[in-house]
Amino acid sequence: MMINNTSKRYVNALILSYKKDELCSVLQTLESVASAFRIPKFQDIVKSPTLKEESKVELIASFIKNPSEKIVNFIKLLAKNRRIALIPQIVEELRKNIAALDNKYLGKIYSATEIDAAKIKELEAKISNKFNADITLQPVKSELEGIKIEVEDLGFEISFSVDRLKQKMSEYILKAI
Repeated sequence: MMINNTSKRYVNALILSYKKDELCSVLQTLESVASAFRIPKFQDIVKSPTLKEESKVELIASFIKNPSEKIVNFIKLLAKNRRIALIPQIVEELRKNIAALDNKYLGKIYSATEIDAAKIKELEAKISNKFNADITLQPVKSELEGIKIEVEDLGFEISFSVDRLKQKMSEYILKAI
């Protein structure tokens, strides 16, 4: 999902408004709201031009246990600027920013076959060491003939393709003849 600049501005405002240790609870709060966006009916209500912004704020605040005044004001600001639909993007961007502050990153390891947990741990350790960061790799099933490792937030991607290996071997054999 592409994060737009507007979402980044709201995330920057949150980061400036809260202490580092408070940001995690802000993220959890906003995640509870963002999960409602998976429901099409909720999206219809939030995007409805006939429903008043105050009603939308009340609905969203009802998803939050003991909402702080700051969070309610943040949601009011989003409503006033007609940006409530950005909440899922704001959550994703905030999650990435908190990870960067903690020097923790989530990567994905794509493969057609299941990869041994010990092998994943070994790869995590090597990549973490290379970037001097805490990297966690999440296995993803794919149709790829080989392995691809991607840590998007660090701009890191490496892949090993069986087809490419076969091609290189063929080239080598042909050169040797």
